[in-house]
Amino acid sequence: MKKIFYIFLFGLVLFPFASWAQTDKLEFSVWVPYWKKTAATAEVKNHLSQLSTISPFSFEMTADGQIRDAMKIDEAPWTEMITAARKQGVKVVPSIMWSDGAMMDKIFRNRNLREAHIKDIVDLVVTGKFDGIDIDYENKPASSYYGFAAFLRSLSLKLQARNKTLVCTIEPRFAPTSKYREVPTDIQYANNYPAINKYCDEIRVMTYEQTTADWKLTNQKIKLGYYQPLADVAWVSKVAVFTSQEINREKMVLGVVNYGYEYEVTDNGSIYNYKRLRSLSYQAAMELAKAEGVTPKRNSAGELSFAYKKDGATRLVWFSDAQAIADKVALAKKLGVKGVALFRLDGESDPKLWRALK
Repeated sequence: MKKIFYIFLFGLVLFPFASWAQTDKLEFSVWVPYWKKTAATAEVKNHLSQLSTISPFSFEMTADGQIRDAMKIDEAPWTEMITAARKQGVKVVPSIMWSDGAMMDKIFRNRNLREAHIKDIVDLVVTGKFDGIDIDYENKPASSYYGFAAFLRSLSLKLQARNKTLVCTIEPRFAPTSKYREVPTDIQYANNYPAINKYCDEIRVMTYEQTTADWKLTNQKIKLGYYQPLADVAWVSKVAVFTSQEINREKMVLGVVNYGYEYEVTDNGSIYNYKRLRSLSYQAAMELAKAEGVTPKRNSAGELSFAYKKDGATRLVWFSDAQAIADKVALAKKLGVKGVALFRLDGESDPKLWRALK
């Protein structure tokens, strides 16, 4: 068993980064969701000059392991956006989203099934004349650790032979001492970081959906009030530093959130319980705040939030805005990583967003 060396970040002290090569130049990518495709593609077309890559989101996997085009990517408005992107030299790298861990494990373990899946991906890229593919395979079991590595190796070789890019989107990882109050004696991971680092050309780390994942940070911040962050910049820094032990910063892209959630909050005396009710865009969150006569405030995570009463219950709205995104962009530059990928561009963003992506 290899020893794991941990780098700890305390409080809001983000940067013992003297040896990190800072940069003023980042590559900006956006995931473009199919459920908001009309508004999203219009916004993308207006800002292509600021982007290096667009990722239509997403192709999906069926229960029997087949690729399904939920986007209908050969139809408008995708076709217009893709044509405009190509004219400006912006790469088109669509995503394949898969969350069926049992089916993934089955396919990755069987060489014939694995190679058949790889052929489907390569055919998709070649037929669509895409610049590559983004593999967003989440919820893999630890038993797929070596099978996933074999999958990446073979897929990478076949894409490289066609001058295509392999982008890998992975879940965040940080020091177990911040993740667990009592660290398990034998931690097993599903994502094979050495293989991901070797075979993926770009690695997008999903540094969002934090909520209560970091118990140490939560214990510190809860003293200041509600704390249900999408991505506290202090936590994003922890993830990036920990991940950089096995993933090259030259390949690392920080996933940055561009939405929010509404919760029903119950105060149990010592803790708050948060029941997630729905997701909200920036625009929808601001409209709700106006309707309720409240002003969103900058919270301890550097994001925006507000609370209001409905039917006698406390509702909490917590969301990202241009300033929260700008803070992550500044962090990415300080860390010297490759870039920032925005999830998601939905046409309902903070109007100041594009000033943050620079």
